[in-house]
Amino acid sequence: MLASPLSPSSRAVAESRSAFSSRGAANPYEVFNAPGTPWLLLDDRIELRGVTFGSFWIRSIAGSIDALLLAIVGGGLYFALGTIGLVVEGLGALFYFVMMESSSSRGTLGKIVCGLAVVDEWGKPVSIPRACTRHFAKTLSAVLLGVGFLMIGWTRRKQGLHDLLASTVVIKR
Repeated sequence: MLASPLSPSSRAVAESRSAFSSRGAANPYEVFNAPGTPWLLLDDRIELRGVTFGSFWIRSIAGSIDALLLAIVGGGLYFALGTIGLVVEGLGALFYFVMMESSSSRGTLGKIVCGLAVVDEWGKPVSIPRACTRHFAKTLSAVLLGVGFLMIGWTRRKQGLHDLLASTVVIKR
C-alpha cells in the first residue's frame, strides 16, 4: 500500500474533523484544542451554522433605541449637573453597553427589543474585555465617516469594523 500523501498537519486536520463528526454534538473546543491538532481551523472555528445574523437595518433600529434612551438620560444629567453631567453620561454609556452586552441578556435594551444578541465568533457570550473592545472600536467605526458601521451591509456575517476588531457577531435570537 502507498503511504498517505497527507502532510502531518493535513493528517491532524483530517483526524480532528473525523473525531469531531464522530462525537456528534461534542464541544469543538475539546477537539480543536486536543494535543496534536492544529489550533487554527478558521472555517470550522468561526462558522456558526443555523444562525441568522443581524442585518444593517435591524441593527440601526436597535442603535436608535439605545441612542434615544441615552439622550434622555444624558439630557437629564446635563440639566441637573451641567458639564459634569456629560462626563457622567459618557461613563454611564460605557457601563451600559459593556455590562448589558456581557451579561446573560447578551445585548442592550435596543437589541433585546429587536430580538438581537451579541456573541463572540464561536457563539459564546461576550466577555467584559471583549465588550469594552467592541465599545471603544465603535468610535473608530464612527470616525471613519461611518464606514465602519456601513460595513455591516456588505460583510458575510454582517459585521461592522467594531465587530471585526472585537471578534463578535450580532445574531437574531
